[in-house]
Amino acid sequence: METKKEFIRRLRELEAPEGFSWELINKDYAPTIVKWRNDPAILSFMEMDKKIKLEDQLAFLNRYDSFERVDVVLSSEKPVGVFNIKNFETQPEYGAIIGEADYRGKGLGSRVKLLLFKYWFQTLNKEEIFVKNKVSNEKIIRSNEAWGFKKFKEEQGVITLRLEKQDFLDKKINK
Repeated sequence: METKKEFIRRLRELEAPEGFSWELINKDYAPTIVKWRNDPAILSFMEMDKKIKLEDQLAFLNRYDSFERVDVVLSSEKPVGVFNIKNFETQPEYGAIIGEADYRGKGLGSRVKLLLFKYWFQTLNKEEIFVKNKVSNEKIIRSNEAWGFKKFKEEQGVITLRLEKQDFLDKKINK
């Protein structure tokens, strides 16, 4: 849990896109996150593609401190998405939901990914990060590969891609 503690302790160093801010997930966001998670446009691409209930989200948040993950909410005038990294010490995995449809398809996800990965690799000095995507989500898989992710494994309709620190730096920072 050391990485989680450091991630949270240094959260103010995580740059947000212009006009946005970060906040650690909390119970106030539960109804909004449930709405986003149950949106068919989002749900169809999630590894756990079952609808959730508010009680489920609240139960998750009640146990949140015991999980090896950090979830941050991106807000402008209202919350627009939630982003996380989990499994810090084993296979750190990035996840993202841009919940508000008005913000999808406008490059915000790429800007956030760049800032979170800079934080992960440069500020926290980590060596790798993974993403899991449904094999059917070809658009995001191609996008991740363009970032330097390489296939790690594939099973049961889910592909795991791995990005190493140097590949990220070469593709996105030192280009």
